[in-house]
Amino acid sequence: MWLLAHLSRWLGDEGLDVSELHASQVERFLRARHAAGYTYPRSIKAMQPILAFLRGLGVVPLPPLPTPSALRHAALLFSRFDLIRRWMEVGQLDLESAAKPEREKMAEQLNACLGQALAQTVLRAAGLVRS
Repeated sequence: MWLLAHLSRWLGDEGLDVSELHASQVERFLRARHAAGYTYPRSIKAMQPILAFLRGLGVVPLPPLPTPSALRHAALLFSRFDLIRRWMEVGQLDLESAAKPEREKMAEQLNACLGQALAQTVLRAAGLVRS
């Protein structure tokens, strides 16, 4: 609560309205806070609960969505559709022509494979396993 009060005072001192609170202003607030000797919060990430609260009230704008060019440069993410399409192309998966009992078994195997692929993707992204 004290942090929210400090943010409110800082906005007033800066002549800003809460609706103008964007990432750059939050960073300025944190720098001013640290310069005044405060040690918490250290990063904009630690401000997320307060920002989420203010966004929930509708008084702080949502952060901008990433642009397509930013998404192109982001790390590749797990794509189950690409995996399924590839398995169908090489004949490892044919849910359409399989009988119903066989489809259910194949769907269970598919889910297990997708789960393993997702787990490997997460572990690689976390640097816990090598590609």
